[in-house]
Amino acid sequence: MFWEWLDRISAMIDILVGGIALYGLVVSLYDPQAIRRWFPGLFVNSHDDGGEVIVQLEARGLVFTVSHRDTPVWMIDKVNPTHIALVGSEASVAEMHAIAEYARRKDIQVVSQQEIKDTDDVSEARHAVEDALHQLRHRVGDQIAVDLTGGKTTMSLGAFMAADEQMVETVYVSAPYNTQLRKPVLSEAHIYLIANGKRRLEAPGAGISTP
Repeated sequence: MFWEWLDRISAMIDILVGGIALYGLVVSLYDPQAIRRWFPGLFVNSHDDGGEVIVQLEARGLVFTVSHRDTPVWMIDKVNPTHIALVGSEASVAEMHAIAEYARRKDIQVVSQQEIKDTDDVSEARHAVEDALHQLRHRVGDQIAVDLTGGKTTMSLGAFMAADEQMVETVYVSAPYNTQLRKPVLSEAHIYLIANGKRRLEAPGAGISTP
């Protein structure tokens, strides 16, 4: 008799927990901010400022992961930084040189052009972006952003890890792709915030540890 009642109680708990989980899933799909309002403690130190469109990105220094020149050139015109750093691969060396030349014609200093040997190695991309961030910080302070748009996914991941560790803003450029011209339609491009390292840096008790 005891075990029968215990089984019933266990089944009721399973139904209750499943119902709560299902309700939370439905609410999160229709109102993602509701979960944050209900459980604000769960999002302390999380990247809760990501996802919105940035009308004006204020950055004196930009780091680009590079695959093609179109988006970085658009970004340079849009943001008008004073310094940039480029991280690419053997396949994108020519594109990096083209971006660097364009930047120099606009009197923008190119602090580094780094070629990653193994584009599948996340740690190599991370270290390259870390080095770029250090060089930029010496020149422009903390007003830096990392554009994750170009390069392989592993490169973007490594770049994000480096930026996150250094509490630097990370962004992504999204634009419709013209299949006939084989290039993005940059007249319809937008800059999206991925993580706002600036706000984390300004939070009480936050700080940057640099080797």
